[in-house]
Amino acid sequence: MLKPFLLLAIFWLIIRGVHLVLGFSSDEMVKLRNDLLTSYSVGVLPIKNQSKSIAVNMSFFLIMIHNLNMKNQVLTASGWLKFEWCDEFLQWSPADYGGIDELILFQKDVWLPDIFVENTAQHYRELGNSQMLISVRNTGMVHWEPGIITETSCAVNIGKYPFDTQVCDVRFLTWMHTNKTLTVEPEIDTINLDALLPNGEWDITKTEAKDYRYPSTYRAGTDHTGVTFVVHLRRKRFFYVLNTIIPVVMLSCLNVLVFILPSDCGERMALAVTVLLAFTVYLGIISDNIPKTSESLSLLGDSLNEEKNSS
Repeated sequence: MLKPFLLLAIFWLIIRGVHLVLGFSSDEMVKLRNDLLTSYSVGVLPIKNQSKSIAVNMSFFLIMIHNLNMKNQVLTASGWLKFEWCDEFLQWSPADYGGIDELILFQKDVWLPDIFVENTAQHYRELGNSQMLISVRNTGMVHWEPGIITETSCAVNIGKYPFDTQVCDVRFLTWMHTNKTLTVEPEIDTINLDALLPNGEWDITKTEAKDYRYPSTYRAGTDHTGVTFVVHLRRKRFFYVLNTIIPVVMLSCLNVLVFILPSDCGERMALAVTVLLAFTVYLGIISDNIPKTSESLSLLGDSLNEEKNSS
């Protein structure tokens, strides 16, 4: 009598084992997706108590500083952002869907924070695109990592050029949501540099990630929230020492030799004119590489100008 039951039990264990090895089926994945998104609205805050605000953590993974345009005062950088928040409308029990604990969706299918680059030097653009994917855990935690290339304004100080350091930032801010509905905060207090590629002109000496708030222009007493990512840059000096400082010092020495030569020497005037022209050329080269600003003047440019006037 027990033999049929024993065979049935063995058969059930085999089927169960195959299910565990193969994992969940595509039908379960489709059912989960339909159950979550059928009545989902991307325009509604992903929180059941709509009187509360939703918290979004943000971090920046910097890949490369491409350029700091000194004349236009624009910093170009690339990397990717990481956003994390809890979506209470995207929660499920893995036991009801064959053990599925993560779902990959298109970003256009779920609610996203309305973040933009506030100090951009380009047209305002949305982060990511409709085909970008996001990860959703069964607990409702959403993980979104859009790539980004930024061109942001950066006020430069050229007083110590080419031995200068610059401080630039990239400011992210919510567009319409205020802190009444959405709060964006930095996940850590620095920029992640694990994937950083070297730049031939600048070294990064320090990074910061700080809370950023801007008063709302349409709802008094509230603030738009965001994060400011700050990069401290130090210019690599070897190129400028070799190609600018050393030639200028040598020209200064030649300028002194003009006064050492006898007054009746025919080459004295020719040397003086040559040194003057050389100073003029170097002054033009430096002027082309520094921004036209009256807020700070380059000591190197001033020194060259004085040397040219004394030649």
